[in-house]
Amino acid sequence: MGFIQDVASRVRGWFKTDNSVVSRETQRGQRQLPAASPYGAYGQTGMDALGDLLNIEQDLMARYVDYEEMDDYPEISAALDVYADDATVPDMYKDKAIWVTSKDKVIEGMLNEELLDGRLQIEEDIYAIVRTLAKYGSVYAELLVEKSGVVGVTFLPTPTVRRVERPDGTLVGYVQDMRGRFGYSWKEIESIIAGEGKSNEQLTVFEPWEVVHFRLRGKSLTSPYGHSILDAARWPFRRLVMAEDAALVHKLTKAPGRLAFYVDVGDLPPAQAMAYLNEVKKGYKKKKFMNASGKMDFRRNPIAPDEDIFIPMRGGQESTRIETMSTADWQSTELLDYLRGKLFSAIKVPRAHIGLSGESSRASLAQEDVRFARTLLRLQREIKNGVKRICRVHLAAKGIDPDSVGFDVRMTIPSTLFELAQIELRNAQADNASRLSEFFPKEWILQNVFDFSEAAASGVARDKRQELRIDQRSEAEVQASIMRDYPELAGQSGAPGGMGESTGENGRELREIQKSQNELKETLDLARTSLDVVKPIVQDIRKEVRRANLTKKVV
Repeated sequence: MGFIQDVASRVRGWFKTDNSVVSRETQRGQRQLPAASPYGAYGQTGMDALGDLLNIEQDLMARYVDYEEMDDYPEISAALDVYADDATVPDMYKDKAIWVTSKDKVIEGMLNEELLDGRLQIEEDIYAIVRTLAKYGSVYAELLVEKSGVVGVTFLPTPTVRRVERPDGTLVGYVQDMRGRFGYSWKEIESIIAGEGKSNEQLTVFEPWEVVHFRLRGKSLTSPYGHSILDAARWPFRRLVMAEDAALVHKLTKAPGRLAFYVDVGDLPPAQAMAYLNEVKKGYKKKKFMNASGKMDFRRNPIAPDEDIFIPMRGGQESTRIETMSTADWQSTELLDYLRGKLFSAIKVPRAHIGLSGESSRASLAQEDVRFARTLLRLQREIKNGVKRICRVHLAAKGIDPDSVGFDVRMTIPSTLFELAQIELRNAQADNASRLSEFFPKEWILQNVFDFSEAAASGVARDKRQELRIDQRSEAEVQASIMRDYPELAGQSGAPGGMGESTGENGRELREIQKSQNELKETLDLARTSLDVVKPIVQDIRKEVRRANLTKKVV
């Protein structure tokens, strides 16, 4: 276990020098509001029982329970799938959803092939990571670190983990309790990490570097936890479920039709009239049979759908009749449509895109809706920050200072709308520059239209002038070569030097010669390029022949 302690001490030493930790030492203000503050507390509002049921609790565990219920709702579950699908589209060239770039190819290969693709196999988990982050707002990943670096990651259930911070926001560590008891102060956790406090079997304490916290920052700047994409939809979701349940109960209990029997009792007294009515009712609703004791009994015999009713009449006069009573049917869906509209507005996914109404195009939602694409970029940013943290711990465990290595984590841009907007802007700038070129120098245009710095604009202008000189020199060499090969053309031109204004037959001949010279030059360049490509292949063949000859000699 000694090498594990050495690795932990290296990573722990790097973490203490991290900017986010060092900057807390100069902090003087308080980050959290007091419990009774009117600015952020959710106190009692005097609601009745229904209001308490509809009230949105801000407790973390209550929010997790709501997120679980919302994930069971088909439309919201489909929306989470859309978020995860569009945020993890593989790059068409790299065939990956996430990768590392660096100027140092050794570091790039170490972080890509060895860590992300080899040990973590992050391409298999990236979809679930994004979906869980969108659902809970937080994802906790325990790093399995050895002497060779990060060898694996264990994703902890989000509801079982808590982030422990000091009042000034300094991260103390993480706590996992499968019983859901999180009444631990930051001082207790700090003493357990230092080896001075006591722990138990149900409690697991992690140092800050042992867990990577992917958190989607949103509603509260000082909140230690992230906020789910679904957080704003909790209010309409709870009301929508109640409204749908009420409509369903009404439909099931009130929808069946009722038959009204109008029985003619004539001039019978009330008591005899009711007795006669019961006899008629028994004839329609009861069936006589002999029970096990041998006595006459009645069994309920409802009228079957295919059973006809026969009523006697006398003299063509209707005395007893049966009518079908229409029941109150709930046809109004304005409330349901209203709540569904608020729900889909909160989750930022149009209902047409998940097949509820209208026709959705074949393009992804990120290509159609800029607001949805921005939310995906926010999800990707948090994923990249977490993966970058894993890479830094991996380098620190290997003895490489992460701050001395430049690298970045990339993901596929979810929408081309941003790139098309940049291209359109560049085209507009180019058109504006072409119009201003008649009035201003090129360096001024580069600085004021394209936002180049003075040094960059001077460098571009210098490179452009150098490129022009090279083209002029090449053209002069071609003309000199023509004059050297065809001296009879030198005195047949009307311009000074014989090459300025060639006209007539000699001009056409000169242009053909120039064209032939240019084609010959291009052919030679192509031949040189092909030769450069073939040379390594020939060398490899020669090596194989020598190796085969040596093998024959040995045999």
